[in-house]
Amino acid sequence: MTRLGADSWTQDQVGSGTIVAKVIDAIEIQATHGDLNNNMVFRQNRFGHANRDHRALIEAATTGTGLQTLERLLFQLYCTDEDKGALFDELSEATGAKYPLMAYLFFLKDMDRFMPIQPTGFDRVFGEIGLNFRTLRNCTWENYSQFNGILNALREPIADLANLDHVRLIDAHSLLWLISTLLREEAEGALDKGEKGDERYLHIVMRSPRSGL
Repeated sequence: MTRLGADSWTQDQVGSGTIVAKVIDAIEIQATHGDLNNNMVFRQNRFGHANRDHRALIEAATTGTGLQTLERLLFQLYCTDEDKGALFDELSEATGAKYPLMAYLFFLKDMDRFMPIQPTGFDRVFGEIGLNFRTLRNCTWENYSQFNGILNALREPIADLANLDHVRLIDAHSLLWLISTLLREEAEGALDKGEKGDERYLHIVMRSPRSGL
């Protein structure tokens, strides 16, 4: 949030490029030492500019394409009480419906309500636990609200099964992401020989009451 600096934004900055520059700075976090690194958004140029989640922001900053619209929406997101559902869908359209980017922007807005997302990974877990819910190519407010609702519903069963007094939304998110990583490594044969991805963690979610989701 320090990089974003939304508390200091003003209405007259909309269209100037200042707001988009701040948002790009809050995305492109790559420390030269330590582990400060943004792994929530695909931002590197390793596979071409077209595949970068925040491509629309970079192009707006460099060419002015869509700059006024983007900065208006970003200002409304972080500095006003505008309806978040309408903002999500309009901003999604303006940025090319990049779900990791949209979820990250909303995560910065309110880390107690909104979680980051990598659709392929979370869809893998949802399929494993029998949920008929998919996020891939579904970057809409309705889908994102359901995603956060599922994570919220898992907090209590995770707390009960782990004998914890309280589980935050980010804790439920982190657990599912860990499980997704284990399932991917199991599928790739990257785990220790004979080890299953669910042996240490997956049972926590598998035993949660699905009817409450």
